[in-house]
Amino acid sequence: MLENLNSYNFELFQTTFKYSDIYQQLAADFEEENLVWDKFFTPNKLQIDQKIKRGHTPRAQCSNKFTASVFYYLLPLLKIEYDYIYDLGCGANLFKPYIPRLVGIGAEWLHIKNGYEKIKDASWPNITLPQDFDNLPSMIKSECFMIHNLPTIDDVGFYGDIYGYFDEVYVQQNTLSFQAIFSICALHFCPLSQFKKIVLDFASLVKLGGKGFLALNIQRMIEKTSTQFLVQEFATPTPTLLQYDQYLRKELSTCNLEFLIIDIDLSMPWYFTDLNGNIRLVFQK
Repeated sequence: MLENLNSYNFELFQTTFKYSDIYQQLAADFEEENLVWDKFFTPNKLQIDQKIKRGHTPRAQCSNKFTASVFYYLLPLLKIEYDYIYDLGCGANLFKPYIPRLVGIGAEWLHIKNGYEKIKDASWPNITLPQDFDNLPSMIKSECFMIHNLPTIDDVGFYGDIYGYFDEVYVQQNTLSFQAIFSICALHFCPLSQFKKIVLDFASLVKLGGKGFLALNIQRMIEKTSTQFLVQEFATPTPTLLQYDQYLRKELSTCNLEFLIIDIDLSMPWYFTDLNGNIRLVFQK
């Protein structure tokens, strides 16, 4: 059975990370008491900031604090000589101030694009990127908002630097494209049966010699999983945490990836793991 590898060590990481430039910037922005070193957020740490409405993700909503522990998994990527590092599914792009040459890839504006394509007149221009929508004639945008109630960019909270939606086309178009890339709790909205595929598709984006960090929350996959699959795979519609854990490790053991960190920890309730996931994988190509 595949075991955890180099999983998070609170004391060791905190001691070494405090000497980094990233820590100095975090401490200046949040102060030490607002940096969370725990592996998972706990109820007294997860304080939703009602004054800050930047984006719609859990991380943005509790932006009065910052989870320092996630940098344990990011540091291996920062040790290579990268031109850019990409955050796939960046949400509110909150890591950008702390990681040099970070490019946030966001898909939130897909809600606008899909809505526009449903209501567009044949004479209206096609749109591919957010700036295409921004450059539409004012009369078209007015009709979108006033008549069809299409959401605005501010409504959907797009804070990425570039647009990208992780699907089969995206994977095919971006195979071996990224020297350093990470994705934190953005790619797990799929059935558990696709867990291995998500890992391999994400890994396929990384260039030879590059590194990747992928974090997922198993609860999001369970929510998308059919009872039929659960019964077929586990012989029960209500598998135990141990059964889920063993399934994940079995799937990873056949991925043929060079893992630097394997940190699977299903011990905490899912709502403590919404920010950084309970499946954390760092690999190199």
